[in-house]
Amino acid sequence: MATINNKNNNRRNESVRGFALTWNSKNNTSKRTVAMANAMASVNDKNHQQNRRKKVRWTKKRDKIAGLPEISTNVDKSTDPSIAKGMTFGSSPADMGLDVYTSDKGLVHWTEPLRCIFSVVVIPRHNTMETVNSKNTALVINALNKLQKTERSCKRSTTKTGVSTSKASYAIVGSKVHRGGRGFLHDKLSTVDPRASNTLRKFAQRMEHVATEFIPSSWLAAITKANTLSAWPTVGRSKFVAAMASSVDYSAPAHVDDDYLFSIHQLNVDGCIADNKIVQCFCFPTYGFAIGLRPGDIILFNPHVYHCLSEKTTPYAEKDVHVTTFYVKTAHVGKNDNSLPLTEKENYFYNMTFT
Repeated sequence: MATINNKNNNRRNESVRGFALTWNSKNNTSKRTVAMANAMASVNDKNHQQNRRKKVRWTKKRDKIAGLPEISTNVDKSTDPSIAKGMTFGSSPADMGLDVYTSDKGLVHWTEPLRCIFSVVVIPRHNTMETVNSKNTALVINALNKLQKTERSCKRSTTKTGVSTSKASYAIVGSKVHRGGRGFLHDKLSTVDPRASNTLRKFAQRMEHVATEFIPSSWLAAITKANTLSAWPTVGRSKFVAAMASSVDYSAPAHVDDDYLFSIHQLNVDGCIADNKIVQCFCFPTYGFAIGLRPGDIILFNPHVYHCLSEKTTPYAEKDVHVTTFYVKTAHVGKNDNSLPLTEKENYFYNMTFT
C-alpha cells in the first residue's frame, strides 16, 4: 500500500515495484524522475490492492497480449549478461546459435508476466499492415532521407555505437537531450523542411498508436498519470514518445539503454512493404533468440535487457534499410534540468514509499 513519509532511503527500489521496466535503480536520476516512477508504481499498487484476493485479471488489452504465442527462453543458447555486452551478429543469427522467430502471428517474451514485464512484444504482421502501407512508407522514407541531409550525427557511448555501411548519420527527431547542458536540443528539419518534419511526427504517432493496442492497460494508465502530472516533451501529438532515432543500413552491438519506458522499433525499405524476406534480426542474446524483421515490422522491446541489431541480409544488400527507434529517456522525464522546482503534486509522489 502506498503511503507518504519523509524516509526516502529506499525510494529508488520501492518505486519500481510492478514497473521494473521503467527504471534501472543504479542510474543517477533526478527527483522528478523519482516522483514519476512513484506515480506510475502507485497506479499498479492500487490495482494490486483491489485484486489481491483474485487471480490475475486480464484486461481487454492484456488479453490481446495474452493471445500472442509466447517465446520461451532457450537456456542452452542463452549468453550470460557479462559476456553478452558488445556481442555482434552477422546477417544470420541462427548460424550463431540463436532461435529466430518472425511476426506472422505476433509474439511475446515475458521476463515477469505477473508484473507485465516483457523483453519483447512482436506486433502481428497483419496488424502492422493495417496501418503501414506503400504510400505512407514512401512519404516516411522521403522524409527520413531529408532528415539525414539536415542533421549531424548524434554521438552515442562506445558500448552502444553501431555501424552504418552507408555512413549515414544517427539522427534524432524530437527532443534531443542536451549533453553537458540543461534542457533539450531540437532537430533542424522542422525549420528547413516543415512538411518532412510533419511527416515524421505523424509517423511517430502512428507507431505509438499501433503499440498501444498491445500495451497492458496498467501500463497505459500509469504512463498517462505520470505524463499528466509532469508532462515531458513528446514528438508531435504523441502521448509519450519523446524522440525517435534514425539511421540507414545500421547494425549495433549488444547493449542496454538508459531509457524510462519500453521502446518501439521499426525498419523500412523503399518499395518493399509486402516483402516476406527477413531484412535484419533484432537479437536478445541473454535469452537465446532473435526476431527476424521484414519491411514494416514493428516490435516493442525492453531497453534494459541486452539487445542488438544484426547486419542486413543478402536480398537487401543493394537497398537502403531505414532503421527507426522511438523512445523515452529518463532525462526526458526529468526534463534534463534539476534546477526546476518540483510542483506540489510532484513533491507528493517524490515523498511516497510503499509498504
